[in-house]
Amino acid sequence: MPPARAVAASAERAPQGGPLSSQWLTLPGRDRPELVRYQVVGGTAMMEGDIQLGPVAGLGQRYGAPTYAHKQGAIATTHVSHLWPHGVIPFEIDASVPPEQVANIQKAIAMVNPTELEVRPRVATDPDYVVFSTLKGGCSSAMGRVGGPQDIQIGICGPGSIAHEILHAAGFYHEQTRSDRDAFVTIFWDEIEPEFRFAFEQRGGKDIGAYDYASVMHYGAHAFSRTGKPTIVPRMANAPIGQRDALSAGDRAAISAQYGGGGGLPGGWSLPFPKLPGVPAPAPAGACPAGQVKDQLFQTCAPACANGSSPLAGVCAPAGPSAPVPSTCATPADLLSGKCLPQAL
Repeated sequence: MPPARAVAASAERAPQGGPLSSQWLTLPGRDRPELVRYQVVGGTAMMEGDIQLGPVAGLGQRYGAPTYAHKQGAIATTHVSHLWPHGVIPFEIDASVPPEQVANIQKAIAMVNPTELEVRPRVATDPDYVVFSTLKGGCSSAMGRVGGPQDIQIGICGPGSIAHEILHAAGFYHEQTRSDRDAFVTIFWDEIEPEFRFAFEQRGGKDIGAYDYASVMHYGAHAFSRTGKPTIVPRMANAPIGQRDALSAGDRAAISAQYGGGGGLPGGWSLPFPKLPGVPAPAPAGACPAGQVKDQLFQTCAPACANGSSPLAGVCAPAGPSAPVPSTCATPADLLSGKCLPQAL
């Protein structure tokens, strides 16, 4: 008989007690705003128990506009600005992390690194990186690459739950938020703690791959239960959910779909943008002169757009809903013209 699976899911252990709120936000990988409910914990908006949306005061600015995506997903963000170039996620470990949790971090990294992701120690030239910390308690992570340092809180996480949070940082949502989830699981709303019912809402978009009961990103059967009874029951008899032993085959396939082409781009593209003749080398962190910012794809210095945002492949976002959308590029060479966007975006 196989050993019992661990079910210590990180989201089910989120800090409690914060007030609930909501805003219309365009989440990473989405093309339209949706009403997002979240818990306010220490001034930070927490979605689905363990996803850090960021400071409440800045949500409108961070998630106020849609991003380009070639395959929206209920389980992942695909916009290049939210993905990690070449799948490399640099990390630091805060001094607050005790030795036993350092060991758990290493075990979690060992789970993740056989995939197209590479979680490795940060070097001085890495401008974007994650910081494993226990300062705020609980287990949580931002969704995708934010820019600069971003926390992964691992106060009570075992190795599998730390891997779960790493995958949030890589851009993956919870499995049971997929648009097709009701065909695979039943949610018992009356058994859920009322203040955490928002954590079971579905996210719109196209699902990537088949529904995966075994995903390390799936809630456990008793997530946020108020009575101890199950809150999620698979429609497939005896299907286990909420395991944190290892990445499933579906998890690995999803990572391949996102990062197998160089950070979610089709084969032949890579991040930073292709090393072709005439393309300047990426600018180091903080190297852009006054009035210039990093291009989101080229990672080179460029004049800021009229609204202060960064250009994408040399192109600023349309000024309004009636403005024409730039045509898509068929090849990397076409992109050098600065007049089109890559097909992946």
